[in-house]
Amino acid sequence: NRTLTGDSLDFALGRILQENERASAIVDHVRNYAKKHESQAELVHLESLVRKTIATFETVPKSLISVEVSGDPCVRIDELVVRNLIKNAVEAVALKPHGHVKVGVHEVDKAVVLTVSDNGMLETDEQLEKLSVPMQSEKSEGLGLGLSIARRIIESYDGSLTFTRNKPSGLGVTVRFPIAEG
Repeated sequence: NRTLTGDSLDFALGRILQENERASAIVDHVRNYAKKHESQAELVHLESLVRKTIATFETVPKSLISVEVSGDPCVRIDELVVRNLIKNAVEAVALKPHGHVKVGVHEVDKAVVLTVSDNGMLETDEQLEKLSVPMQSEKSEGLGLGLSIARRIIESYDGSLTFTRNKPSGLGVTVRFPIAEG
């Protein structure tokens, strides 16, 4: 509409540059964080780690999360990966009247399987596909990097991460690790 002045253009370009620098700093911070923590995986009993992690969610009602365990497997894993997966599930059901998170720890075919399942807001295959795309997040404050970083860390320890859509709604996350000797 030809109302752009030199001053308003300078202001707009200045804001764009500031936001670009801020976004770049956030990405650098997250990337450095992930690199630094890759080497911090410990040999742990996964059930104990899951229960310890859940206990840190002090404001979450105990009835919101259930844990199902078979066996007492040890894995080499970074505690923050487990925390991130459970935290995402808790946040996904936070606003649902009958929200529930189910965490499972099982030994299957010489592997340790961690499952985190919720009945949150994920309802379409398109939403499921977006989970694997970095820099896309359904959360208003999310960067869309948490699951990408978790996948990278899990794979660095010879593990795998897969997502499934629960019906009628929600997300199932499955992490497989080799059983650690130790």
